[in-house]
Amino acid sequence: MTQGGPLPVRSIEEGYEFASLRPCACGVSDEPAADLAVTEPAPGTYRLGFSCRGCARPRELLVVLTERPNLPGEEFAYSRSGRPSQIIDGGGWIAVLHRYFTASMAALDMLAGEPADDVLAPVLARSLVRAAAAAQEALALLPEGHDTLPDDQVSTAAGRELRAKRPALFTRDVMEAGPARCREQLTEVMAAYQNSLGCLGTRLENLMSEVLPYGTRHLGEPFDARTYWEAKYHSATVDCRCGSNRVDLSRTELLIEGQLLTRLFGSCGACGRPREFFYRNLADPAAELPMDESWGLGAHASRLLDPAMLSGLSAGFEEIARANIAADPVGQWHGIRHLLTIAIAGFDEAYAALPPGADRIPPEALWHPFGQSQAAEQPRSVERGWLEWARRQTRELLADFLVRYPRPGEPDGDDEPLRPRSRIERSLYIALHPCECGETAFDPVELVVDTMDGEPIARHSGTCGVCGRQRRFEFALSEQAHQTDTLASWAGPAGHSEIIDAGQWLKVSDDLQAAAEVMVGGGVDGAELGVWARMASGAASQELLWGLLARSASAVDEALKFLRPGRDELPDASFWTADGRRLHAQRPERFTRRALEALRDERRARVPARS
Repeated sequence: MTQGGPLPVRSIEEGYEFASLRPCACGVSDEPAADLAVTEPAPGTYRLGFSCRGCARPRELLVVLTERPNLPGEEFAYSRSGRPSQIIDGGGWIAVLHRYFTASMAALDMLAGEPADDVLAPVLARSLVRAAAAAQEALALLPEGHDTLPDDQVSTAAGRELRAKRPALFTRDVMEAGPARCREQLTEVMAAYQNSLGCLGTRLENLMSEVLPYGTRHLGEPFDARTYWEAKYHSATVDCRCGSNRVDLSRTELLIEGQLLTRLFGSCGACGRPREFFYRNLADPAAELPMDESWGLGAHASRLLDPAMLSGLSAGFEEIARANIAADPVGQWHGIRHLLTIAIAGFDEAYAALPPGADRIPPEALWHPFGQSQAAEQPRSVERGWLEWARRQTRELLADFLVRYPRPGEPDGDDEPLRPRSRIERSLYIALHPCECGETAFDPVELVVDTMDGEPIARHSGTCGVCGRQRRFEFALSEQAHQTDTLASWAGPAGHSEIIDAGQWLKVSDDLQAAAEVMVGGGVDGAELGVWARMASGAASQELLWGLLARSASAVDEALKFLRPGRDELPDASFWTADGRRLHAQRPERFTRRALEALRDERRARVPARS
């Protein structure tokens, strides 16, 4: 690499990426190796010295900073000013993003679900921080009104080569999703690392020698909460630095200096940045937060939510519950019951703040800025008459809901053990039965035990990562070993399932197909596919699409197994779950022999040849 004088760069890190995109004479990228040396031959001028990864020839790049460098205690950035790069084009930044992101995904694949340790965690975090920053740089170079990055922004060889292989990465939709996607993956790495060690984020930052890009970072004393639900819904009132309050937080308990703290941690639903909150039990700092479906227990008043906030939140929950009742009362049963229960508790607590004989909650009781704003915008929400009406009609709504829609059947550890035909069917059954709070993610511990009559069973038990409820499934170990055929069978040639009905199998097929379309449309390996990524045969990213499509076709075969010889329609006994009966009632024409065979053949045809 030759140059006439120092190259103007916004940061040393930008100079590093510039070097990584310029090939050596031997044809290998100049990406600096581990022996990168940075020296300062003159004030503000830096020499990046390194060896070519291919031919080991000594290389160097002389740069001069046009902006101040990143300082200790600041989050990583390629530019402190926010001005677009003048030396790396959009395609180059996408190549940088792709290099960091794919390397991180390869490392996570090797971990196979295990948390990273003190050596790998900081490497992964640094890579994903840089991937997110590179994605932001690329997006800044996408002209307004363009759906794809124009040719004049893809002049580097690395960018052109990548665009030829992965053109979807250069589209607006994928570029706009890039920063958040990288930060979400960073949040997952942080959560797994911190949960495995029971430590705070500062430990990882010390190993990285960098500050992590939190959207909400808890500093100072923990919040005093009365119940888990008060803590959870309080966190929803705090905006991320991007301005959004959309967030899905998981719960972890940490024992710090004699206090049992509840940490809520997850990624912002808009920008993907990590968000963190710490809470302690107001009544007993050494105890866990109670899981009771109420805002508070005992005589303690809330220190997080004032009466107007409780009234406003409860009205919102009641509205969401009504919408869910209209859309899917059976599938959303547990969530609807929870929302209405917590709404009633909120209205009751707000009503209790009314002084005897007063027509409205007095201003001095509204101590939170959000509550004051709520009362100003919706004055009726703190009036006695409206609160009495809200309490009454929400109780009536819950009572009517419970009469019209009885509690759906749930797996019960006291019942006979379930009898899956294969281990993958066992995993699918667990995925199809969410926790009462609605959370589907569940990482159980498996233990093989004997029943009273000596039959071995596999007991899967653990704690829901969102609400903390204990969950348990028991399966008879009567599974028949079968070879996975070319269409990723769920249970080989065995007869129809006894634990997943025909309607559920068709829904599984549809969901797998949709997940595959998301992956293809998104153009990013390991897209947010949730449980379906774990159901697809291969964990490696290159096999994920094949697994999604193959298992989708095989799930239609599972529905076909319920057909009786000589019959063209599935018998009513094929649908024993609430979801299955609902799907059959909505689209009975999908469950005929002709329709199912045509759908199976169509989905088999979409399965690519396995490399």
